[in-house]
Amino acid sequence: MLSGLRNFFASFVGKVVFVLILLAFASGFWYFGGPTGGGDPAWAVRVGDQTIAAETVRADYERELARLRAEAGIQVDSAQARAMGLPGLVIERLVNQTLLDLAAADLNLAASDDLVRDAIRRNPAFQGPDGTFDRNVYGQTLRFAGFSERQFEDMVRREVARNQLLVSMGGAVTVPDTILKPLFRHHHERRTATVVRIGDRDLADAVEPPSEQELAAYHDANAERFMAPEYRSVTAIVLGVDHLAPQMAVSDAEIRAEYQDRVDEFFQPEQRTLQQIVVPDRDAAERALERIRGGADFLTVAEEEAGLSADAVDLGTVTRRSLLPALADAAFSVDEGEVADPVQSPIGWHLFKVTEVMPASTVPLADVRDEIAAELAAEKARDALFDLSNRLQDTLGAGVSLEEAADRLDLPLIRVDAVDATGRDPDGDPVEALPEAAVEEAFMLGAGEESLLGEYGIEGYFVVRVDDVMPPAVRPLESVRAEVRDAVMADRLAEAAAERAEGIADAVRAGRDLAEVAGDHGLESATTPPFNRGGEGAPDLPRGLIEAVFEADRGQAVVVRAREASFIAEVQDTHPADPDRDRQEAQAFRDNLRVSLGNDLVAQYLDAMRQRHPVAVNPEVTDRLF
Repeated sequence: MLSGLRNFFASFVGKVVFVLILLAFASGFWYFGGPTGGGDPAWAVRVGDQTIAAETVRADYERELARLRAEAGIQVDSAQARAMGLPGLVIERLVNQTLLDLAAADLNLAASDDLVRDAIRRNPAFQGPDGTFDRNVYGQTLRFAGFSERQFEDMVRREVARNQLLVSMGGAVTVPDTILKPLFRHHHERRTATVVRIGDRDLADAVEPPSEQELAAYHDANAERFMAPEYRSVTAIVLGVDHLAPQMAVSDAEIRAEYQDRVDEFFQPEQRTLQQIVVPDRDAAERALERIRGGADFLTVAEEEAGLSADAVDLGTVTRRSLLPALADAAFSVDEGEVADPVQSPIGWHLFKVTEVMPASTVPLADVRDEIAAELAAEKARDALFDLSNRLQDTLGAGVSLEEAADRLDLPLIRVDAVDATGRDPDGDPVEALPEAAVEEAFMLGAGEESLLGEYGIEGYFVVRVDDVMPPAVRPLESVRAEVRDAVMADRLAEAAAERAEGIADAVRAGRDLAEVAGDHGLESATTPPFNRGGEGAPDLPRGLIEAVFEADRGQAVVVRAREASFIAEVQDTHPADPDRDRQEAQAFRDNLRVSLGNDLVAQYLDAMRQRHPVAVNPEVTDRLF
């Protein structure tokens, strides 16, 4: 599912800076709030002396996520959105908008009232059924999105000024024939080839396993491949909430009082599992609703009226707050099993079917008792932690050892026999008792040296002493025998596959047919469809094989080594590209080149603006936003 979402998302928002910004208004990526001067304590991103507020980033992210859900026709949660990189794209767009605003101000670029009105009237989102601007649709759409007309028109004014700047750079790019034609011929030439793949593992029965002497010789000759990293033996005291919390006593009365104070937090609002159909106009929505209420299956109507699959229809389980207000009013107005009346949004007309209703409820105290107790214990631990860290610092300042300090303050003493710079022990397991900051500090100390009181995370403290330093060393054969054997076999299998591939290629060069020779070795051959230098037409071919095919002559056999396999290819046909013959394709290629060059210019300009107006992201704020 996530892979499909990535594919959808890639086409949904675009991959290039120029298109991303130019389409921000035209495609409905509405943004309001913008950068502010000064030192807003809640700033999420700083661009020069301008700041972008956390609420602006969050609102833009929520609008983007709602749009993605609506257009994808599936429920995308926050984790999936993060995996697709949505937060980064939102921040990047806001940064680029701010940089362009600053550039426009430097150049005294401003959009006139006429340009703003024209941009709004040409926006398809504000047009009625006849394709012309409709003020009622305009007002309804802005109310639906939560904007006043003044707010939105101010946003459009900034967007038009940005686009003037962008068009002055990217829009002026031309691609003359002297550049177009050779590039078109190079890029659009296509070839076909007969290909044979010899997988290394296919030859496992033909390769002898290594003897003990061969393993030892390989281990000696490739000692650098079997090195153990530097290890350090350390002693530490670590103070953290997780260390102190188990020692904190929490009474039943405290738990009950906390539950009552936070009872709203344990309230679960009503949830509904929904299916939806989205169609472009009211007539289509009414027609679909009439069919459904007449007894037609919802999924059948979705496919026939809107071309939606069952997966696209399923919205999952939602609350009122996860839908836009108008959509929520419709979806939560009918009983389980019923279909709500059509409701309009900026992307079309929606029909919702409620497949399940989960009433609102309050989680009982018994179900959250342990959670509340743990939180109260952690809170008490935080209160005690600062005082305890000061006592530890004072105790160590008196010249006592870590062992004596731990004994006086009744603290656990951590001893680790061996830890590497990544925080792992010789078995490769993480040393959970040591925070990352303590490991980093240990590798900056020498043997016998002790750190000052350091901090880790938000609320943790540590002191670490290096007891011994064990330099990198070759792991003995006994401990890496399996790794050595696998390495020897991998080398032998690769060598055998390459040798067989060269033998087959030699036979082809001597005049034999590749498919026939491959068959003699029990191998399959396949002739590719025409493909170009970018691999279009044969996406499964290794990059190196494609390059070799385009460097070879017709009828020539080439051998290429790829990941865990060797390939033989014989060039069958070449299909030269002719820009004078393929005029439509050449024009599309010219347009793509022009956009690509425009993107490069815009990207360079934005990079230069970043040098003048450094960008900083406030992770303490942004990490809480997504």
